[in-house]
Amino acid sequence: MTEKDMRKRYDSLYNENDRYWGESPSPLSLILLQHVKTKTTGAIGRTRLLDIGCGQGPDTLFFVRKGFNVTAMDISPIAIADLRKHAEELPKGQTAIIALEQDMRELPEETFDVIFSRMALQMIPATHRRDYIEELKTRYPDALHAHIIPITGACFGDDFICNDTLLTTAYTGWSIILQELVWTTSRVPNKKGEHYLMREAWILARKT
Repeated sequence: MTEKDMRKRYDSLYNENDRYWGESPSPLSLILLQHVKTKTTGAIGRTRLLDIGCGQGPDTLFFVRKGFNVTAMDISPIAIADLRKHAEELPKGQTAIIALEQDMRELPEETFDVIFSRMALQMIPATHRRDYIEELKTRYPDALHAHIIPITGACFGDDFICNDTLLTTAYTGWSIILQELVWTTSRVPNKKGEHYLMREAWILARKT
């Protein structure tokens, strides 16, 4: 499946369900909170987080509710429209979201306290994933980096599965706060309507 085909498929799925990925944040998002000191008094001065490949924003919305100022980016215009709609449902004062319809390779110039991606890095071609992470490290060296990638069970096929050592080798020399390989149930069913087991790699890392 090409990137163009993948985008069309996502857009089709999002057209059918404006909460396709559900509303629950990832377990790693919950763990991340323990390692970030957030500021919750007003949008200015909040902890700044970049959510790469945010989809319809279940993690984005979670972080905003926890006091983060979030820049969220996704290539799907439908996903970004859904995220903006959900942001309007937040209580007044919790809408600290900048939602960008943007390819994940077009990284913002701003600085961030946290770089977060959930099931996004596999969308980069396999031969360029390490280079992409190096760019994240170079551009955002002072941020806490948090990623989730699929090791098995990627819904778009084997081209979108990552090596289980990608994250640890890419962050060699950094302080690894957490590194786990986790079996989990897919958030959405396969074509047969079945939820299935898949394995994910998680990492939290900060420059030493």
